[in-house]
Amino acid sequence: QDGSASESGNTSQNEFSSGDSESESESETETTTENLEDYVLARDRTRRNVKPPSQFEDADFVAFALVSMELIEFDEPKSYREAMLSKDKKKWTEASYEEMDSLPKNQKVIGFKWIFKLKPDIPQIELLRFKA
Repeated sequence: QDGSASESGNTSQNEFSSGDSESESESETETTTENLEDYVLARDRTRRNVKPPSQFEDADFVAFALVSMELIEFDEPKSYREAMLSKDKKKWTEASYEEMDSLPKNQKVIGFKWIFKLKPDIPQIELLRFKA
């Protein structure tokens, strides 16, 4: 009987310990659920209003002015007549001859429209290039 009494004592201890672990897991689940309720994803948050520093407020205006000035400075002619009336007439004429020389020989040339472009320069190698 002593052996059976000790076995029954062990059984009751096992029951108590298993009951404790169940209550611990329930409390962990409740804690996890509470933490998830307070959890907010970054995409769910409202985005704050971001303003550039006051020293950069006019940056867009300055950039626009510089780009506009660059376009005015290097004005490309829209037609052959404008090219021949511009102050760079000689350079546009050279570009036109260069383009005509590059066409295939003994071939019929289809009708075309002159397009004049200023190609940017390559530093220390080539100056601004006129292209027809």
